[in-house]
Amino acid sequence: MLVTPSSWRRCSVPHTWTVFRDFQAATCREACSKGNISFTLQNNGLASEGTATLVWEALEQLTNSGVKELGFVVVQVGGGALASGILTGLRYSKNSGQIPCIPTLHTVQAMGCAPLARCYKRLIQDVASADMDSAGDDVRVQEPVDAGQRKQVIEAAAASRNEFMYPWEDPHSVAHGVLDDESYDWAHICDGMMETAGSASLVICRRVPTVRQHRK
Repeated sequence: MLVTPSSWRRCSVPHTWTVFRDFQAATCREACSKGNISFTLQNNGLASEGTATLVWEALEQLTNSGVKELGFVVVQVGGGALASGILTGLRYSKNSGQIPCIPTLHTVQAMGCAPLARCYKRLIQDVASADMDSAGDDVRVQEPVDAGQRKQVIEAAAASRNEFMYPWEDPHSVAHGVLDDESYDWAHICDGMMETAGSASLVICRRVPTVRQHRK
């Protein structure tokens, strides 16, 4: 969503953004530079932080139902703002004493577009030097990584970002809502997965026949 004056109709893609081949992000950034206000998660810190409230609302309902601890959380990832916000909410809840520990964070992407899973695998193999557990299409560390090592790993990867997070060549899936060719919040999410020994999982997406199709 973009709040824009009636005079703005179309923005040309800035040359610096053509490398990333992300037309929506490019036009949104250009529009914001002209005074428009973005409500997309990757371009508005308030909207991104607002996803943390999903966690607090869910925890309140679970607490009222007698649930005091979460084992794991599974989040679909496109650009990554939802997973990033949920991780922020979980960390805040843990620090405030609402939950005793942060649950294991698992992320899910489609096989046809999985820049985060690719990044996480490379991060573990080439930088973290941690034991990697690869079961099928899941990539994870076998044990939680301590804060000091995670900080070192993420900073090293960020310094060579194009070697870890770069556009997916041919994004395709029936899950159109998560076809971002880059996961913009990758550093925060990878940090959370290493902290909790979570996994980056891939799934095969297929169209589900509708009732009307079955009747035919």
